[in-house]
Parts: sequence; structure tokens; C-alpha cells
Amino acid sequence: MKRFVRNILFFLLLALPCCTLLCWALGGTGIMRTVSYHLGNYGHLFTRLQEARQCRDVDVLFLGSSHSYRTFDPQYYEQQGLSTFNLGSSNQTPVQTAVLLEQLLDTLNPRYVVFEVHPDIMSNDGVEGAVDLISNTPVTCATWRMALHSRSSKELGTVLYATLWNRIRMAGFEEDKVIGEVSYEGRGFCQLPDRCYSPHPCVSRNVEPLPEQVEALRKCLEMLDERNIPCLLVQVPATATLTSSWQNYGVFLEQMTSLGDFVALQPCLDDSLHYYDEDHLNNAGVNLFNDYFYHTVLEAWMEKR
Repeated sequence: MKRFVRNILFFLLLALPCCTLLCWALGGTGIMRTVSYHLGNYGHLFTRLQEARQCRDVDVLFLGSSHSYRTFDPQYYEQQGLSTFNLGSSNQTPVQTAVLLEQLLDTLNPRYVVFEVHPDIMSNDGVEGAVDLISNTPVTCATWRMALHSRSSKELGTVLYATLWNRIRMAGFEEDKVIGEVSYEGRGFCQLPDRCYSPHPCVSRNVEPLPEQVEALRKCLEMLDERNIPCLLVQVPATATLTSSWQNYGVFLEQMTSLGDFVALQPCLDDSLHYYDEDHLNNAGVNLFNDYFYHTVLEAWMEKR
């Protein structure tokens, strides 16, 4: 029996370092199915979070998914006399937003918050947004709570890998300003190339919000309310081809309206002129949208609040 226990301990002493080295070698390659670690990604989250930590006392903080960080352009609002920062991230659901607010809300200390909510995102399980966040920010207790609550093997594997190696991988890391077709323009905004979308039918999808996302959104709103920060929920426009594919869209509208100030924006934009793809605006669309949003909605809402 003693020999058996000794052999087991000897095996563990050899296996643990080997597994750790294997995780180090393969964790960021995509070969390990339970680890999806991508430091420096198409959403430029690493660079944007570094900049966010240096930013203080903004007038308006933008939150949400890629529909936020590719739409609300801080340069436009600076021309209107407002300091802003865009804290959106790829496939960011309210579950990830809550983690980011815990980490950065007191630093950014906004006067107002514009929270982009999207039917596809509110009905999303959030795994893709979670592993992007885990890969590009130091792991905290909030990050671990997010992964444990999700019970996703991919989130758990990624957060374990990031806990072991984030500090080493991030030391001296510099993210490219241009990744793929996306360029980082500063203050959290990423710009898509000025290309036009060719409309085509979209597969029907159920966009009824998931209960865990609604609960996380409520948690975010409570965090803001505790600090007396007014929040406006905004659905940015999407192509007619995409919106026509949404099933149970009325449920989404009803739930968002019940949570607070909410507006679903549909300015006069053309699918084939103002969109990069089915649900992201190109440069021409971004310029038109921000001007419309500021003068039609935001300015009046801030005056009331």
C-alpha cells in the first residue's frame, strides 16, 4: 500500500509540471478545446482596457458589444464638447459588462452611461465575450465568478490558463493598431473599412432575452443607480434583412422598456450604402448615426437627467 501511494505521489509530481508546460505551449493555439485564449484580438480589447485605466471622469461612458465600440465614435462627441470612452467589447453581454464595471466604473467615473443592448446579444450565452475578456485583462475575483457561474468548460479552462500565464504573456505585449480589417482609433473606438454590405436573407433566430442576461443587466443598472449615474439603454440600428429574421423581438422590446430609459433607434439608413455587414455600420453610416443620435436623443436626454 505504501508503495502504491508513493507511486501515485511520484506520478503527480511528474504529471503536474508536464501538464502545466503542455497548457503553456498549447493554450493559446486553439488545439485545446477547453482553452480559448487570444491575447490581442480583432476587438483590440487589450489596448482599449489599458487606455481605460488611464482615463478619468468622462462625461459619457458607452457600454455594450461590437455594436457599441464600432458605432459610438468619441471623436464626434468631443466635437460636441463631451469627453467619452467606449468600453464595449466583442460579443459583450451584460454578464461581461458587470465584470468591466466592477473593475473600471470608479476609475472612469462617468456622468452618464449609454448602454447598447442588442437582441442577438441579449439572447447569447456570452461564452465568446467571456473568453475575449478573460484573455485581455488581468484575472480578478469577478472574472472567476463569471466563469464559475457560467459552468462553461471553455470559460473555466480559459480562466485557469489566464490565471497561470496572463502576467507573463502580457508583460511587454503591444497590440497592433490594425488587426485584420479593424483599426483602433482611440478612446475605445474601432473603425471598420469603408465598405458596403450586399444585402442577403438572414437565417431566422429567436431573440428572446435569456433570464441570466436580463438579471445581469439589472445588476449593471443597480451598480449605476447606486452611484447616481443616469443610464440610457439604446438599440443601435441593423439592416432590414437582419431585423426581419428576429423572432420574439416584441419580448425583447417589452423587457428593455421595463428596465428604464430605452430607445430603439431606426434612422433612415440604407442597407447597401450605410452598412459594413448585416448589423455593423460602415464609416458613412457611423457618421450619420452619431449625428442623428446626439441631436435627436442624447442631447435632450442629458438635459432632462
